[in-house]
Amino acid sequence: MKDDTGQIFINLAPANISIPPKTGKKAIVTGEVAFENGNFFIIARGLEIR
Repeated sequence: MKDDTGQIFINLAPANISIPPKTGKKAIVTGEVAFENGNFFIIARGLEIR
């Protein structure tokens, strides 16, 4: 995911979430922030596309 402020990797696999491309749509992700190999990312638990 990315916006004007930056970008972050969202791991959707643990929650078995898949999404079709929705360029320009807003997404709300719930989950846990994780840190590995010097990078932050989110392990998704839920996703809403608006």
